[in-house]
Amino acid sequence: MPIQQYRQGLLSALSNHYKTYRDLYQVTRKQNDHLKKKEMQSLFKMHGKKENLVESLKLTEKEIETYQQQWGDLKENLSPEDRKKVHEMLENIKTVIRDIMSVESENKQLIETQKKEVKENISKLNANKSKIRKYVMQDQLYKDRLS
Repeated sequence: MPIQQYRQGLLSALSNHYKTYRDLYQVTRKQNDHLKKKEMQSLFKMHGKKENLVESLKLTEKEIETYQQQWGDLKENLSPEDRKKVHEMLENIKTVIRDIMSVESENKQLIETQKKEVKENISKLNANKSKIRKYVMQDQLYKDRLS
């Protein structure tokens, strides 16, 4: 592959990869907001968008892999400025991945907390259901005695 084509392809692939990760971060932040507000329907609607971004990342990763295979041979032919751009893009990608992981960790905790709350509410409902059933039976017993 000619060096100019390699340079343009690599920079473009890394730029697209970073943009997709940035978009994924934005979706993850929105999910976090929905979790904090307990807006489950809105949270569920975000899932498809997130899946599409993950699929896009898989594609850009494959594209980057082809450039990585040639990196050892061609990096010396890149200008210092281009090598610096590649390094900065890779650092930006690492940073946004760390940011995503941090928000995902918080999201997981929020989900576990809400899951626990739902279980507690179900237990309370079941306990109240039993009490309501007893009340209805007592009410029926009084009605039967009055008849």
